[in-house]
Amino acid sequence: MKSHLCLCAGLFSLTLAGCAAHKKPLIPVPTPPAPAPAPAATTPAPAKPAPTRRLPKKPATPAVKPPTPPPPPAPLSVLLPPATNRQYLRELDQLLTSARATVARASRQPLNPAQRETLERMQSFVSQAAATRDNDPATALQLARRADLLGQDLLRTLPK
Repeated sequence: MKSHLCLCAGLFSLTLAGCAAHKKPLIPVPTPPAPAPAPAATTPAPAKPAPTRRLPKKPATPAVKPPTPPPPPAPLSVLLPPATNRQYLRELDQLLTSARATVARASRQPLNPAQRETLERMQSFVSQAAATRDNDPATALQLARRADLLGQDLLRTLPK
């Protein structure tokens, strides 16, 4: 029996040695699972749009009419008594005639820079007076008086 035991032990040791030569473990070791194969072409997942927040609806506002502009003021000539208005217009016409005559005379002569400036101011007053004649005779009269005064000063500086 002793031989029988020796034989079994020898066979067992050969089995162990043979296994060690092949480096196979005697006890199976669990291996980790193989990774899943990657897809051939990877495309990024589409980005989800940011969630939108709905704003509360504004209540409908009724259409508001823009305010109507006030009517233009009545011309001053309407507010003046008729006799005063006629007097202003008569004097205005005389002053404008005189100022225009001075402008015509001065325009035909050589002028120095100061005289030229006076002539231009006169012409400006004459055109403003003519423009405001019908709506504001009092202002037109004041402008015509200024033009006439400038004209008188200009005539004094011109050669005779």
